[in-house]
Amino acid sequence: MIKTNTLMFSASDLVKRSAMQICYMRKNKVVHKPTPMQLEGVKEQLEKSVTGYEEMRGKYSAPGHIIFYCFDEVDPDNNLLIEHKSVKGEAPDWYFQQSVLQVGYYSSLQLLNPDKKLSTASFFVAQGHEGKELDLKDKTMKSILQFGEEKYEISVLEPEKIVEFYNKKAQATKEYEASKDWDGQFKKQEFNQLNTYFSCQKLK
Repeated sequence: MIKTNTLMFSASDLVKRSAMQICYMRKNKVVHKPTPMQLEGVKEQLEKSVTGYEEMRGKYSAPGHIIFYCFDEVDPDNNLLIEHKSVKGEAPDWYFQQSVLQVGYYSSLQLLNPDKKLSTASFFVAQGHEGKELDLKDKTMKSILQFGEEKYEISVLEPEKIVEFYNKKAQATKEYEASKDWDGQFKKQEFNQLNTYFSCQKLK
């Protein structure tokens, strides 16, 4: 049961949005709508997926808030957590870094989460897809970033540090001044703050 004073966060938002933007959207009840580019990316993701386990969501509980995270694809037979990114032409460095950070954060949440169960995200079921569940408690998973035609393995070295960082960001978004202070220190610097806590290896 979720307490009424518990705030819920999207792990994707915590990686991709500034603290002030998250704060503003919550206080003004702004609902994010996917862009045409994002919808095209989801379409490509489904075309590349071969496992049948797409948009598998986990829930991580922290003091005062809950964080939902969602893997684009899970391959339970080969112990893989997969994030698909659509890339047209040469991608800017910030997009690659953000994608790596996203995989590192989701993987950290899954590693530290006592509940290893994942279930199909409700929005995906609402689109007509079958709801499924996976329990990964007895598996050691590898995290893969499919970045266009290139593939990378992301290995988390210190998940506690990554999760702690975003827990603090989530707390900061609860008030405007704290959000402003957070962004003043960390906006566009999150990859540099966290990249020693994971490794990224390009696969052949």
